[in-house]
Amino acid sequence: MSKILQNVEKNETIVRNNASLAAIIVLILNTIANVAPQFWDWLYIPSLFFLGIVILVLNVGSFTLLYFIISQIHKLLWYKVVHRSWDLRKEWHVIQTDDNKPTYLRVGKVCVTQNYYQVHMTATTYDVRYDNVANEWVPDKSESTEWKEDLFLSDDDDMCGLYSAKRASNEIRRGFHDFKLEKHSAACKCDVKQQKSCMKSIRHINGTFCDIVYAKDNDSRVGIIRLYREYEKFDSVIIEICRHICKKHPEVLENGVFHSKVK
Repeated sequence: MSKILQNVEKNETIVRNNASLAAIIVLILNTIANVAPQFWDWLYIPSLFFLGIVILVLNVGSFTLLYFIISQIHKLLWYKVVHRSWDLRKEWHVIQTDDNKPTYLRVGKVCVTQNYYQVHMTATTYDVRYDNVANEWVPDKSESTEWKEDLFLSDDDDMCGLYSAKRASNEIRRGFHDFKLEKHSAACKCDVKQQKSCMKSIRHINGTFCDIVYAKDNDSRVGIIRLYREYEKFDSVIIEICRHICKKHPEVLENGVFHSKVK
């Protein structure tokens, strides 16, 4: 946790350094302009008041433009070169399970935006209907949940944050996510093509979730959460989980169909 808090300060340092560099460039340009009076003569501004306005506008405009350019170049290098494996910006697929409740299985999509070490997630999740005979599943969108959260990355590939979730029934929950960014390992069970992608960047994120604020007594959720970049991997894991649930808990089947339940 201490390393994550240190990276909060790193985010602030990055912003200060980018702003300082932009300010230095503006000062250099001002110095050049001051030692070249013919530049102001060329503009031909007879009033000192209007000259001051022009200089102010030029300074503010040049600083804003330079800061934007410097920030974009720095982010490009940070995401694509220095910390390529930490570039999480994309739409991910999510799976949530609760070991204490076999019928709890939620799936959906997570949109991830990022500002260096700071990560923001917004997600929508649904229940699942799984046909045990056909070995196929579809999302059941009758009971959706919207959740969002802010997280921070650590240098150890850990990521923690607090989420706030709201269901279609207006029930609100808040809790804690503890993630681990996963590169390729034997546990990933990816095909060869995906293994190569895993070596270059984070393709899987595994972690736990725990409700700390919830609407009803004895209704907290503590479980496993998994995020995948590729739909194929996401799809295969859902089928694997459903088959495991149906085998271990055959009582959940109704006419050969397993229907997960959020409650």
